[in-house]
Amino acid sequence: MTEQCKLLRELSQDTWKRIQFSRSRYGLKIYEVTITQNLIYEINRNTSNSMISIFEATNEKTNGNDIELFIQTENGYLFFPVQSKIVYKGQDYPKMEHGNQIIDLIDYASTKGGMPFYLLYNYSAEFLFNSSINGISCSSLDFGCSLIDADYLMSNFAFKRTDKNGNKKWEIPSFFDLHPNRAIPWFIPFCLGNNERDKTKIFKELFPNPSVEKLSDLKVYSTSEIEENKDWIPIDTKKVEYKEEEIFVPIVSTVEITEGITREIATNDDHKDTKFLPKFRLVFKNED
Repeated sequence: MTEQCKLLRELSQDTWKRIQFSRSRYGLKIYEVTITQNLIYEINRNTSNSMISIFEATNEKTNGNDIELFIQTENGYLFFPVQSKIVYKGQDYPKMEHGNQIIDLIDYASTKGGMPFYLLYNYSAEFLFNSSINGISCSSLDFGCSLIDADYLMSNFAFKRTDKNGNKKWEIPSFFDLHPNRAIPWFIPFCLGNNERDKTKIFKELFPNPSVEKLSDLKVYSTSEIEENKDWIPIDTKKVEYKEEEIFVPIVSTVEITEGITREIATNDDHKDTKFLPKFRLVFKNED
């Protein structure tokens, strides 16, 4: 098992526990952007630049939940733009329905020769799992961070119903609609194979969807294309100058659901702009 695999697994388990902790204490809240920032910090703190490089966008108008992943193969890097979403207390993902966000993510991937994914932040008290995925023994905790291909969500859940005003709406997927049969722990692809052929085969096996066939058409990026880009600067916490910044505090309202379940809804992130604007870029390099 590679060091990348071990680290991402630890972070996945930690995410599961963080959400569990916040959901079991009165008054505590946890949000996607908080988890994303924690992941970036922990990856930066626990790895060297020779294993995982982290970059931040120079554009200030970025979304903290949008991430670019680059995974090295023997011929170059494969590209995966990622949109993060957290599971809600109702055991579903209501924020997946956010204007044309999924279309913008898929278009962004298509334009840049990548494959789009959602990175899900999870916890479920009812989810019991103790089995293997591609030969790797996994437990429920390992699903704290999971990957699901956006094309699958687009084909099966996005804009599948019509409301009374004739507007197309999502069939909101539940945690159990996606796990464990479709979404897999995010560390799994990093535990298997280093060359391009193996990586392509791995993704096709992990995400059995016709759209995954386009993996063979993915652009292969060079190191210079990724790291020598004026739109991105490397993150190095050892050289950070800390300063006071405006703190964004989500406004939370509680909505009563017909079954008597309460659900937290963050109301001040419902902006109309759904353009995919990644704030972070993670570059995973082959380990010797």
